[in-house]
Amino acid sequence: MKKFILAFMTAFAALTVTAGAEGLYRFDNSLASEEGAGLATPATTVSSTLGSGGAAVYDGGALKLDGTYGLKLGSVGPYYEVSAKVTLASSGDTSTLFFKNMGTSSSEKWLGVIFQNGVPNVWSHDGDTFRWAALETKAENCVGKTVEIKYVENMGSAELYVDGVLAASGAVVSGGGDLYLGSTYWSADALSATVDDLAVINRTFEYFGGFPSTLIDDIDIDAAGAGVNWISDHPEVISAEGKVTRPAENTAVTLTGTKKMGPWGEDIVKTFDFTVLKAAQKANDNMVLSYVFDENTVDVVEDRSGNGNHGKLFGGKTGSAFDGVNDYVELPRGMLADLDEFTIVMRLKNGIVQTHQFTFCFGNGTNEYFFLNTSRPNPDINTLRLALTNNGSDSEKNIASLPGLRDGETAALAVTVSGTEAKMYKDGVPIAAGNLGFSPSELGDTADNWLAKSPYNDPYFKGEIYEFTIYPRALDEGEIRDMHYSEPEEVGWISDAEIDGNTLTVSLNRFCMVSAVFFDNGGNVTYSTTSKVSGDDLTAVFALPKGEISNVELAAYDPSRGVIKDRLAVAAYGGVAVYSDYGGSLKLTNTTDADLNVTVMAAGYNDGALTGINAVTEAVPAGSYVVADDPSKEGDRLLVWYSLDSLKPVTRQK
Repeated sequence: MKKFILAFMTAFAALTVTAGAEGLYRFDNSLASEEGAGLATPATTVSSTLGSGGAAVYDGGALKLDGTYGLKLGSVGPYYEVSAKVTLASSGDTSTLFFKNMGTSSSEKWLGVIFQNGVPNVWSHDGDTFRWAALETKAENCVGKTVEIKYVENMGSAELYVDGVLAASGAVVSGGGDLYLGSTYWSADALSATVDDLAVINRTFEYFGGFPSTLIDDIDIDAAGAGVNWISDHPEVISAEGKVTRPAENTAVTLTGTKKMGPWGEDIVKTFDFTVLKAAQKANDNMVLSYVFDENTVDVVEDRSGNGNHGKLFGGKTGSAFDGVNDYVELPRGMLADLDEFTIVMRLKNGIVQTHQFTFCFGNGTNEYFFLNTSRPNPDINTLRLALTNNGSDSEKNIASLPGLRDGETAALAVTVSGTEAKMYKDGVPIAAGNLGFSPSELGDTADNWLAKSPYNDPYFKGEIYEFTIYPRALDEGEIRDMHYSEPEEVGWISDAEIDGNTLTVSLNRFCMVSAVFFDNGGNVTYSTTSKVSGDDLTAVFALPKGEISNVELAAYDPSRGVIKDRLAVAAYGGVAVYSDYGGSLKLTNTTDADLNVTVMAAGYNDGALTGINAVTEAVPAGSYVVADDPSKEGDRLLVWYSLDSLKPVTRQK
């Protein structure tokens, strides 16, 4: 790697090359392309710092690279693939197979498919923080072997294959640039190997997903390669150079690109349709930004606060799901700079418990940042962690609460900051508080503002993020409690219950405790038990007690708060079960093999005397269910009539 970083620029022959690198090169004693329309001179010899350079050498119809030169193939965009059959002569420290230069010197943006001690991998350099990064590779040493190396890059997402097997994948620096074989742009780390069947496919221009469909800032129209002429039907919104001027209202714009193919074929014409999101129309004093992630979230997440603080999506992310590989959202700069107090609220579902997967981050590089981690094994206890630093990881000042989110758990989280004081809430309940030492606003005009991404080479957040909102003040405990309990109250924790043989299975909408109380025909309690919901399927399973069972009453509750959230009553007899409090109606389930007519009655009593009966009868097909109107009134005792001699009560709990 040191040769990549320290190598100095050397002059090389300024020979004419074509704009594109497309083609299949077999190197039958020439540099001409066997297949590749429009490529009169597809490759240029480049000298190397490792030797004097010279003419290309051919060996048995293959190109022989001896560590003294490389080839400049032409330009590619950020969506291309390149492959070759390679017989590696020696390992060395670092040697270059493919290299894409996206800058003007070795300290700027580049990407290399390299052999390090004979093992193929992908390195990239971002050009901004002067950091290079390598993908994790599963490849083996290739010295003395003939292998097919294939590299595919798609808008910053990379895959490396060795003999058709995926060896490495991940995020790399994206952009168009010049492609080299066997050497770097600055003519260092040249390769000693024989190469044949070199194929380069520049797919960017044909790739309709190469540009986002929704825009908030300038687009890189050079990504389609050189030699493309652009026309915009709304140049005041998107210019022919890709500069975006955000309009007063969302505006649809079409860019038409024409690539001249000269005498080798017809011109290629492609159109790309965009929607440019409007600029902020007015300041919203109640919110800074508000994101809602749903099936319409593609390319960007629109700020619903009206302030125009839209977020950019990366990694191919759509909807609310984050894959934990390279999905993240980039927020605008300096979101907290002017906020001495603020509140961040979000609703999410944790997909995995792993160390350092940031949920949100506001900062500048790895020296100063403010972040929330929703599941951090530390080392044996899973914790929520909120932290702030202006002097690197060793100086992080944090507040933490136990426990963190479990795999598959959905939660509403809130963070309030007032000056240096911070508080954390989970599902409307305060869970931690502490002093951060200074205010996050003192980080100033932060550039690294993300959802699901850390400034380090840490795991990306995996799971779902449904909502993310920033308020320009510290909401009080009552406001947060009301915010997070108004909507969930509409959905019970118990979603369904089924009796099958000797087992009662209760399906739930969240992790909680469930108690079951069993009654006999006389309304007496015969057995009661409690189960903690476990596993990813959110179910609680109860074995039915011996003896006659008339009905079962279920209660789901949060043991940390002692609050019973939901109740469900079940009556079962002869293969038929009736569930009350089912969305305000009754669910009649027939588990038998015959179609049945099920009658449900509600009986009113006054001092033990029957005052009236209301009834509903439904035809329930075999192995199915129907939802019926509930005939009961306040105070009525609900009964299920399966036969003339069987009345089964279900105690109603309001």
